[in-house]
Amino acid sequence: MDRETPAPVVRRLVASAWSVLLIAVIVLSLHPAPGLPTGHGIDKALHLVGYFFLAVLPFAGFGRWRLALGLSLLMLPLGIGLEFVQDMIPGRVREVMDMAANGAGVFLGLCLGRPARRLAVRIGTHHPPHPGD
Repeated sequence: MDRETPAPVVRRLVASAWSVLLIAVIVLSLHPAPGLPTGHGIDKALHLVGYFFLAVLPFAGFGRWRLALGLSLLMLPLGIGLEFVQDMIPGRVREVMDMAANGAGVFLGLCLGRPARRLAVRIGTHHPPHPGD
């Protein structure tokens, strides 16, 4: 679909950030005592924001559009699967509303994938002025 891809340096940075976030989400989801704030819907907001970035960053960090789309879509079964696994972890329970927040984050990430890709392309093509210009 997109003929332009983000610059290699942008792709590396974003792909690295995405990888770190993916590992953090998995580790925090499987940790027995999350220690994260849960009151007033903050827990659901964290789920939404985390999965939003997991879904939107591949568009800016991976050169091929289909790969980015595939990785983003894989966040749906990941979010659902991690919630089911939490039933086996002491002190954790599966929550349907967490699954919904994860799904909403992925949906928003998919909706903003193309603008994120365009932004990454623009960032990668921006050249700072040379001294003396």
